Amino acid sequence: MEPPLELDGLDGLNPMGYFAALGTLLSLTRVCPDIQPRLSWTVAPIPRPLLHGFNGVDEVVTALDEDRQAWRSSPALYFSDDVKFSADDQREYLRACRSATDGGRSAALAAALVAEGAFAGTGDGKPTDLHFAAGPQKFLAVAQGLQTHVSPAHLANALSGPWRYISQKGCKTFGWDVTDDQLYALSAAKPGNEKETVPGADWLALVGLSFYPVVKSAQQARTSGSSGTWNNGQFSWPLWSDALGWRSVFQLINANVEAQASAHVGVFRVLRAPIWRGRKGKGYGQFAPASIVWEPGPQR
Repeated sequence: MEPPLELDGLDGLNPMGYFAALGTLLSLTRVCPDIQPRLSWTVAPIPRPLLHGFNGVDEVVTALDEDRQAWRSSPALYFSDDVKFSADDQREYLRACRSATDGGRSAALAAALVAEGAFAGTGDGKPTDLHFAAGPQKFLAVAQGLQTHVSPAHLANALSGPWRYISQKGCKTFGWDVTDDQLYALSAAKPGNEKETVPGADWLALVGLSFYPVVKSAQQARTSGSSGTWNNGQFSWPLWSDALGWRSVFQLINANVEAQASAHVGVFRVLRAPIWRGRKGKGYGQFAPASIVWEPGPQR
């Protein structure tokens, strides 16, 4: 049996690295179902994803790029430039995504972007709590640019690191990289900014968002893993050491913290990061550095 492939570019403490690992698993499951890809994490101060079933990064990148190309005409990305729809447009968007013939890509992602039937007082639909764009920056416009312009080299850099932050036409960021936080301003590595991104990581993170559906709760949008309010929220995620396929990962990360901690899949850490809005102005979202919510106590 081949040893698992460690993806050194992805950091489980960074939400964007975490989402990108999930996106990698989901993309590979769609493109290489016979391999039955599985994902686990190294139990280390900086946890890295371990990919089971593949021999090398080149093989993985080829499959990931095939999946990226399969999104070319998916309505989940190309219906509009944002997901804060009116009631009529939301209904049409969800209908188009659910009936799309793109291997379930649009249906799964739409369920993670739009809370069906939840609307703000302005009439705009309420999106996922992980919608960090604001003002002139439109969520689906960012997604469209990445789907078009991300290359195999971008994907390889995301997986293997160190991340190269670039400014490239058509490649913008969703803002999930925790190194955007001001606390990283004096870090040894150059953090990103609003004009720079790691395109491959941003793209894979978008795909990974499919693991986090958003639903209507009363008149609010409730995103799996999130809590608090729109302007002062928080997001939690588990790390596990057992090799899990996408269905098991979906069930695990959509459980509450207590269930995650008691799951028999080697969960060794649950993390939580605050979500702040407005610190950059104009309501943009931003993750603050994560803290540990749970980890097992010492063995006796």
